[in-house]
Amino acid sequence: MRRIAICFLTVLSLVAAAAQEALTPPAPTYEGLLVQARALFQAGKLEDALARVKEAGRLAPEPFRYEPLELQARILLKMFGPDMAGASLDFAIHLAPPGEQARLQELAKQVAMPPPPTPAELPSPPIDIGKCYGPFRCESYLEAAEALQALPETQRLAQLRAWTAGRNGIRGNGELETQVVVLCRMLFEPKEGQTFRAAIKGGPVYVGDPPGLDPYQPRSPPPWPLVPITLVDGIPFCIQTGTGTIAGQLESAENYLYYCSHEFQWTSRRYAPATLEARQKALAKLINDHAWPRPLTDKDTKFLSDQLLPPAVAP
Repeated sequence: MRRIAICFLTVLSLVAAAAQEALTPPAPTYEGLLVQARALFQAGKLEDALARVKEAGRLAPEPFRYEPLELQARILLKMFGPDMAGASLDFAIHLAPPGEQARLQELAKQVAMPPPPTPAELPSPPIDIGKCYGPFRCESYLEAAEALQALPETQRLAQLRAWTAGRNGIRGNGELETQVVVLCRMLFEPKEGQTFRAAIKGGPVYVGDPPGLDPYQPRSPPPWPLVPITLVDGIPFCIQTGTGTIAGQLESAENYLYYCSHEFQWTSRRYAPATLEARQKALAKLINDHAWPRPLTDKDTKFLSDQLLPPAVAP
């Protein structure tokens, strides 16, 4: 009898162990994670795909492999544009076998920033962006957006690209960084299911933020989906008063424009200059209807109401 009991218990333990093994998911493998990452990338689930790529990289049979780096570059290109993707792609080219290097170098050419537009590609006369210099003014951005929307899409994009090079035609001189980012937020919109991220400019500080709030603390849901602006009845208001300090490289307007123009569509919303009365009504709606974290101060309301003033003239 005792032998039967021992045998019975042994069988039970074996069955339990087998059941536990069946319920335990297999350990992820390098190849399996890359397959998952590619499928997630094709499905547009970019953050999940990037997480699988990073995990695959840690399990690579060699310290570094070009396959996950190539896929990482493609994901970063869609998420953040060429500036963020370039380093991963360069590394992939360096590690790839000779037969793959030529293909990756061709990919690198395809994702490189285009050269500044030629005069023939620009509208004639060019749009004056001068009123968008200086303090934020609703009217100046409505006028610029209306002028851009009156152009064919190719000229519209060429004009924005020319502004990312600065008024002197020098790429990356930073003269129109904020202005182009604001216009991108006004002129592009995501397709269904897409996330329209803000330009990477440090931790945003918003109107109405409580004192001592960490600008890098994630806020869910984001209080201002179109930061650094919000649209009220089609009228833009700047709601970002500054940024927290950040180490490293900030995103250029050129990169952000590339990201917007390759990943999103032109908005169906039409812009036109608004009367002072319409702008005042929009401001009142913004102040009265938004769920501010704290009561607005006189400084806050002045920051917002000053945006109704006539545009400043560029030097």
